[in-house]
Amino acid sequence: RPEQPPPPPPLIIREQPPPLSSQPAVILRERPPTPPPILPNETVIRTLPPIPVPPRSVVIERYPPPPEKPRDIIIERWIPYGRQTERRRIVQPAPPPREYPKPSCTIIIYGDVQGRIVRKFEKLDPTNANPEDYVARYRGSLLDPTTLVQQARNLGVVEDITPPVSSLSMNVYPYGANDLRTIAARYDINDTLAQRLNILQQFEIVVLCDDSGSMNTPVDGTIRTRWDELLSIVQIVIEIATVFDSNGVDLHFLNRSSILNVTDSRQVAESFSQRPDGLTPLTPALRRIFQSAAIKARSDKRLLVFVATDGEPTDPNGNVDIQGLENLMRNERQANTTYVTFLSCTDDVSSVAYLSQWDRTMINVDVVDDYKTEREKVRRIQGYNYPFSFGDYVAKALIGAVDRKMDQLDEYRVT
Repeated sequence: RPEQPPPPPPLIIREQPPPLSSQPAVILRERPPTPPPILPNETVIRTLPPIPVPPRSVVIERYPPPPEKPRDIIIERWIPYGRQTERRRIVQPAPPPREYPKPSCTIIIYGDVQGRIVRKFEKLDPTNANPEDYVARYRGSLLDPTTLVQQARNLGVVEDITPPVSSLSMNVYPYGANDLRTIAARYDINDTLAQRLNILQQFEIVVLCDDSGSMNTPVDGTIRTRWDELLSIVQIVIEIATVFDSNGVDLHFLNRSSILNVTDSRQVAESFSQRPDGLTPLTPALRRIFQSAAIKARSDKRLLVFVATDGEPTDPNGNVDIQGLENLMRNERQANTTYVTFLSCTDDVSSVAYLSQWDRTMINVDVVDDYKTEREKVRRIQGYNYPFSFGDYVAKALIGAVDRKMDQLDEYRVT
C-alpha cells in the first residue's frame, strides 16, 4: 500500500481587538524659494594630442637545422641468364647428282686478229710516300729526271709529264709550313685533311655570314647559339686562309658592314659582339660578291665563296625567294672560276631543304650540313670509329667545293 501521510496540524483561533480612534494630522507647508537664473549652454572643445602608435611587436621564428640527408644507395645486380633454347636443326638434303653430257673434243682455229691500240693518258692524283722507303724499294731502277723524260719520249709518250705544283707540295706544307701544322694541331685536324688544304693557295677566299634574327637560336638545347658556333667556324677559316694569302680574307654579312682583308681571327670579335637581327637577303649579298670579284679578278687565282646560313633567302619584303638565288647561281655566276660552299648552320632540314640537290646539279658547288649531322653521315660511310673533329669538319667544308675527294667523304668509303 502507499506511504501513510503525517497527522494534520492543530487549528488556531485568535481574537482581533477593535481599532483605536486618532486626530487628523496637522500639515505645515513652506513657500518655495525664488528659482536661480538659467545660464545658457556653453560648449568648450579642446584638441588633444594624438595617441602615439605603440611599438611594433617582434616575432622571432627559429627553425632547427634540417636532419642530415641519408646517403643514396645504388645497388647494381646482374640478371641471371635464362635457360637457353635448343638450337633449331635444319636438315637440307643435297640435290641429286647432276648428269653431265658426254665430253667432246672440238678444235677451233681463228685467223689473224686485226688489232687497234688506243692509248689513254691519265694523270693520277698525287700520293704521299717516304723518300727513303722509295729509294730502298726501287734503288736499282731509279732514274734522274732528265733520263726519265728521255726514255718516256723514246717509248712514244708525247704528253706533258711534268708533275703538278700541288703534288710537289703535298708533304712539305709549302705555304706557312709551321703555321699550318700549328693550326692543324690546335684544332685537331687530321693529317690527310691538313695536307689537302694546300689546294687553297690557288683561290681567293671570301666568307659570307648569315646575321639574320634566326641565328640567335640555341644549339642542341644549350645556351650556345648558332651565331656563337658560326664565330668559331669563321675564326678557324680565317686562320687557315691567311696561311695561303697574306692579304687576308674578305668577311661579308647580310645586314651589317663588311670587313675586308681580315688577317687576324681576333678582328671579327667586334662584329660578332652585336647580336644578329633582320631578314635573310642572301641573293643580293652574294651578287655583290660575284660582281666585286669580277672587277678585281686575278688571272692566277679562282674565287672560293664560303656561305654560312640557317634559312631560306628572302626578298626586301621578307618573302621567301629561293628562285632568285638559284637563278644567280646557275645563270649569273661564272661557274668555271667561282666555287661556292653552302654551310648549313641548323639541323632543321626543312629550313635548308632547297640546298639539298645543288651540290649534285650545280658545277663547283658543295653543300655541308651542321657539324652533328655531317659527322654522323661521315661515320656512317667511313665507320663509327672514324675520327672527325670540329676542326676536320671546318677543313672539309672549306675545301669541299674544290676537292671532290673530300666532298665525297660522306658518300664513298676512303681506302
